[in-house]
Amino acid sequence: MKLQLVSQNGVSINSDVYEVSLPTSAGRIAIYDLHTPIITEAITGVVSLKSTPTSETEDITILGGIAEVTAHSLIILADDISVETSLDESQI
Repeated sequence: MKLQLVSQNGVSINSDVYEVSLPTSAGRIAIYDLHTPIITEAITGVVSLKSTPTSETEDITILGGIAEVTAHSLIILADDISVETSLDESQI
């Protein structure tokens, strides 16, 4: 699935991913290729990405935004983005 993560500073990520875990106003959702299309509010929290089923998880903090999911893509329009290597979600 193609992931685009965009903030007011431009495109931060534009790559293929296997899985994305996204914090939303309805709770955390996992998104894979062929996901049902949705548009949802992304809340402040950690977005977790995996490039392949066996790869390490990469965490990126977003400070709110909107996410659009289609069958083969996820676009996150984030208010702001922070890449952290070791982040405790309780610190947000």
